[in-house]
Amino acid sequence: MIEAPLKYQACFFADTSNLRPSVETIPALLTAFADRNLLPSTYHEIGLQPQSPTPKPLPRLRLASSDNEWAIEFESIRINIEKNAIKPIGANLGTFEEFTRDATDFLGRILDRFPRKGHRLALIIRGFLGEMPESRLQDICKRVFVPNDFYTQNPPVGWNSRLLARTPRDIGGKQELLNVITHVKRIRGEFEAEETLIPLDRIEVELDINTYQGNRDPRFEMPAVRAFCSEALKVRDEVLASLKEQLSV
Repeated sequence: MIEAPLKYQACFFADTSNLRPSVETIPALLTAFADRNLLPSTYHEIGLQPQSPTPKPLPRLRLASSDNEWAIEFESIRINIEKNAIKPIGANLGTFEEFTRDATDFLGRILDRFPRKGHRLALIIRGFLGEMPESRLQDICKRVFVPNDFYTQNPPVGWNSRLLARTPRDIGGKQELLNVITHVKRIRGEFEAEETLIPLDRIEVELDINTYQGNRDPRFEMPAVRAFCSEALKVRDEVLASLKEQLSV
């Protein structure tokens, strides 16, 4: 259904405040990812300092490939692993299943060296549907929304729909409540390709599957992470099948 994937992301929520740039952390991670040639850098995370009500920039660690296809960011409360589109129509991204295997491998390397349990997990996929004529884009808008008289007389050229549902699922033999968030929106603009501006008018779909934020029990180790990925892929298939039927694409 998604013709041009834009980004894949996996998130592991835990207390990772001690995984900051240091002479201990950086060499250990460089060794862990020596075969992937991920280079270290830093970025600033805006957070509250103890005893201070004013947000301040905190230096955080980032590993990334030279072309930024892969990036791992170590925030204070989570690790983000992402793969970005660097070729037309996301040709470099591969399948989401392949990404989840790589992401769990990456996380395993990190936790082997810096053990901890996570209290929340997330998988996110973003991408475009295929190109469509204006009439088809308008038809999909009517399937997603029930426009009032003004927008019936003046058809919208941009729109954004967001739905959030919760579903109980078995994750490694334990019941977890999953948030399932679906964004469907029409994107209009331009992008640069080979020094030429190309008009963009497509429907973007984003699917975010994550464990319920109300449970902060540190319970996720690598077996549970793999079980979550497996179940999240099933949820993805269910949502995209329903969405495909709704949009008739």
